Amino acid sequence: VSSPGFARPIRKPTDFRRFTGEAVRLRAMTPVGGRTNFRGVLKGFRDGLIVLECDGATYEVPIENLVKANLDR
Repeated sequence: VSSPGFARPIRKPTDFRRFTGEAVRLRAMTPVGGRTNFRGVLKGFRDGLIVLECDGATYEVPIENLVKANLDR
């Protein structure tokens, strides 16, 4: 059995709540705020939206728009 390691994938709403405050990398299918790739701090999950702070701005990415998300440790 192996560990998911430092780049642990996060997919479920419970994962996003559990890792609030952690650094993450996230990719969206369609642009949110003009971008599809994000690298920042996970601020939480509410009402189907992944909330993260990236480059001094806050973004809300719908979970249905998520392609991939990993911890960025």
